[in-house]
Amino acid sequence: MQRLVERIDPAVVSEHLCWGATPQGTLDDLLPMPLNAVSLDHLCARVEQVQDVLRRPILVENVSVYVRFRGDTLGETAFLAELARRTDCGVLLDVNNLYVNQCNHGEDD
Repeated sequence: MQRLVERIDPAVVSEHLCWGATPQGTLDDLLPMPLNAVSLDHLCARVEQVQDVLRRPILVENVSVYVRFRGDTLGETAFLAELARRTDCGVLLDVNNLYVNQCNHGEDD
């Protein structure tokens, strides 16, 4: 990815805020992250690592979420805001995904 970004020099680089692989292989879905302090710490380290390699801030995009984790302690917007605050990344807010998530989970944060 670093060589591609250097070669085409895009205005922005973005990635979905999700996971999609295990040690056994890659999954074909954008799976949601738990919204808690452990995930936030993990993602902050990963976002900072990517930004250091690319030598530029990136954008993270929210995904549609059909289930919530029992261990969630943060709302989606609070989680995204804290991630952006701690890493200086941007947020590519998919308003449709935000709406879907709020409808699916009765949230309005």
